[in-house]
Amino acid sequence: KVCLLYGNIILILGSVFIGHKGSIMALAFSPDGKYLASAGEDRRVKIWDLASSALLKDLRGHNDIVQCLTWSRDSNLLVSGGLDGLVKLWDVQSCDILEKSTETYSIAPCTNILI
Repeated sequence: KVCLLYGNIILILGSVFIGHKGSIMALAFSPDGKYLASAGEDRRVKIWDLASSALLKDLRGHNDIVQCLTWSRDSNLLVSGGLDGLVKLWDVQSCDILEKSTETYSIAPCTNILI
């Protein structure tokens, strides 16, 4: 998929996704091709429906910029990492944090490694 980022706006194949306050720092397409996860300076992780461009979920739980996202193979779980040093495992349907790091880590920009 091809996308263009401009500050807090995402453009994908003629669709526009607007919802973050501040710059977007990470994007990840779900393996099933249905969703886009975005994260950024506003400390939020957002999940978008690619077919309708609708915002589906607004995940809150980080205390600083979120800069790393990756999906599970079945597209049901999402991992986020941020400058707060925390790694969180999210259930995408319920928006629950299933697991979070109890220690802080130095988070480097990540690749889409499937869990």
